[in-house]
Amino acid sequence: MIKQQDKTSSEKGYAALMKRTFENPMVERFQKRKTRRILVVLMCCWYIGINVIAFSFPAAVWAWGVLFLGFFPLVSMINMSVRGVTEIPLNALDGRQADLKSRAYLNAYGLGVCLAVVFGYFLAKLIADGAFSLPFFAGGAGILVGLPAMLLAWRLPDETDDGS
Repeated sequence: MIKQQDKTSSEKGYAALMKRTFENPMVERFQKRKTRRILVVLMCCWYIGINVIAFSFPAAVWAWGVLFLGFFPLVSMINMSVRGVTEIPLNALDGRQADLKSRAYLNAYGLGVCLAVVFGYFLAKLIADGAFSLPFFAGGAGILVGLPAMLLAWRLPDETDDGS
């Protein structure tokens, strides 16, 4: 009983910290719909870029590492743009946010599984084994992890909009 209360209390504390962080005026610039969509497009371009480099220059492993450094700021900015809804525990969200999070994960992982099957098939057809398959899979895993936040960032209206 006490451990359950501690867990709930720590989750609520974490959620409160996250909400305060995402309501910071510095973060507000990432929360406009146009900016969120630009971030999602940049994330997709990052994934395409890392694979173009890997397919074009399979021996340039250092270039992959440099490109992977771009992943973390992009994911952070996308999470800031949706106020961390995908990171806050479900029981600490209000009903609307919990519904948004649940639908985002359902849609993202349904889409992600389909994309993984298609890309996996083409990768297996094109190259049985290649040195450049590492960024393909590592980048794909990164995209799958960030896909719920990316879908929310793309779909959510501006907070000042009425949703129409």
